[in-house]
Amino acid sequence: MRSLQIYDLLRHHEERPNVSELRLRHPMIVTFHLAYICLIGMVYTQFSTKTSGQNLYFMVMIGLYLSSAAYHTWRPNSTLRFIDQTMIGWYVHILPYPLIYHEPWALPLTLSLMAMTAISKWYDWEGKLANQIDWLIPEKHYLIGATTFFLFGALSFGLVITYGFSAINVELVSITTFWLLLATVCFIGKLYFYTSRKGELIKNVWETPESGHFSLAQGNNIYMILVILYAV
Repeated sequence: MRSLQIYDLLRHHEERPNVSELRLRHPMIVTFHLAYICLIGMVYTQFSTKTSGQNLYFMVMIGLYLSSAAYHTWRPNSTLRFIDQTMIGWYVHILPYPLIYHEPWALPLTLSLMAMTAISKWYDWEGKLANQIDWLIPEKHYLIGATTFFLFGALSFGLVITYGFSAINVELVSITTFWLLLATVCFIGKLYFYTSRKGELIKNVWETPESGHFSLAQGNNIYMILVILYAV
């Protein structure tokens, strides 16, 4: 009986989530997200040097996990989806900022990209564009969003390599590059799980959402350490 009760708490409640009864849409994601927010806050307060680049990075990162926790708690509506998708885009844009914030163009570029993302998600241009593409069947509409995030991620990666490494005096062939590449693989891993829809380990408990967020968290852990170690 006890094991059945634990399973009921852990399993997905996609159709009728109820917070008061601890029937969450994706309970494992919500639980670990809330714990991870505490970890992020501890790392920021105890180990960061509070540069403006780090301040904005950690603020967006905490916002990302708060919005994601809400998105996976309730049945998502348009507001939850807008906030969640916007915060994902903002996090992708903010990745190079702790290393390049001293560049005069870094803040205007970052804020412009963040504004473009928010406007796009508000008007749901990706959904409207998907409806106009004959070969993109409805079940694959999310590929437009995934492709957009991948391209923005490539831009952020390029900024880290070209300007960030110069700021922290790191060579292109180095152990730091290895960790950056590993973090990037983890970020791409989240896109893989969400686009392939293959991530089930425990039916109705650990499926694609959990696998995708696990991969993302590993990338976040690696990159967060780099941001702390290489305070500009």
